This record gives sequence, C-alpha cells and structure tokens, in this order.
Amino acid sequence: MRQKLPLLWEAAHQFASLQIRNTATIGGNVCRASPSGETLAPLLVLEASAVVRFSRGEKKLPFTELFLGPGKTLLGAKGLLREIEVPLPSKESRGTYLKHAVRGAMDIAMVGVAVLVTPDAGGKKTRDVRIGLGAVAPTPIRAKRAERALRGKAMARALVDEAARIAASESSPISDQRSGAEHRRWIVEALTRRGLEQSWKAATGKEVDG
Repeated sequence: MRQKLPLLWEAAHQFASLQIRNTATIGGNVCRASPSGETLAPLLVLEASAVVRFSRGEKKLPFTELFLGPGKTLLGAKGLLREIEVPLPSKESRGTYLKHAVRGAMDIAMVGVAVLVTPDAGGKKTRDVRIGLGAVAPTPIRAKRAERALRGKAMARALVDEAARIAASESSPISDQRSGAEHRRWIVEALTRRGLEQSWKAATGKEVDG
C-alpha cells in the first residue's frame, strides 16, 4: 500500500490510535460514511469504485455516487460492500493528505484535504489535478471547480492561491463545538494551498513559481 498507493497509506496513518488502526478496516471507514472519515477524500481523488452486493445482484459504484449524507450510503440496510477497486495513479503522480485536528490522529478531522497532482512530460504544467475535501460538507466531495482552474496550466503562485480560494468556496461546512464554518473554510484554503505545493514539489522537484 505504501509503495503503490502512498496517498491512501498517508491518510490511514493519520487515523485514530495504533490500537484502532490495527483492528479497523478501510471498508468500515467507508461504510460509516462520516464526512470526516480519513480514507474517503483520498479514495475520491484516486477515483475508486465500490463493488456492492444486494439480494438482487452486484453492481459497481464510483465513490462519487456512494455517499448520500452523514452516515448514509447507497448500501442502505441491505447492501454489502464486497470490494474496493482503486486504479493505480500514473507513475508521475504525487499526492498528499492533510488533516487539521486538535489532537492530530487521535481526534476527528475538522478538515481533511487530499490532493493528487500529475505533471506533464516537461514538468512545467499540470496534466491532471484532483482535490478531495472531507469534514466540510454532508459528504466527502471533489473540488471540481478548483481542479478545472489548475488542469493543463503552469503551477504559478497566483493560480494556486486562486484555486485554494475556489476550493474553500466549494465547501459547505457547519459550525459545531469543534470549529466554526468560516474557520473551516479558511482551513480548507490553507490546506489546499499547502497540499498543491507539496504534491507539485514531490512530482517535479520544483517549488511553485512566483
């Protein structure tokens, strides 16, 4: 997992205590369908699919269709998650998962951001960019408008800053005892910016220009 899907490994490494990590499963994290589930945003950007079984047969669902709301999936009370299919990203891709919580891995995420960047052959522009957000909407989401703003373009500072602001605007967090909605949007912006910077440098060896 660490070699082939380091983004998912990184997210699982930030989940709960060592004792829970050694007994919990990714399938359980998925079926719990908590918007703050650490593996959900990474699985979204990895474009994973769920193979689910019902009494009438099996079907394969993209993760973008699986979640209905907090604690709710298309499985309902009668479906079974049988398998998770994760296509391997290209060898040029690099990603990161960033989680903001009071007590680190031991605490529920206030915000989780997964980023996957694929540079072009010259390492000057992006061939693909994917951004997943957790804990800031009723379900984990892809920041599609932010992705479109970056795809096929050079990773300049002003563009990265703008994409981070767009990602924050695509979130719809709530205010609760752990954080306010506006504070969460600010964290989305900050973590998206950092995730893009780190992923781009890991993929190309270069800092974001400007």
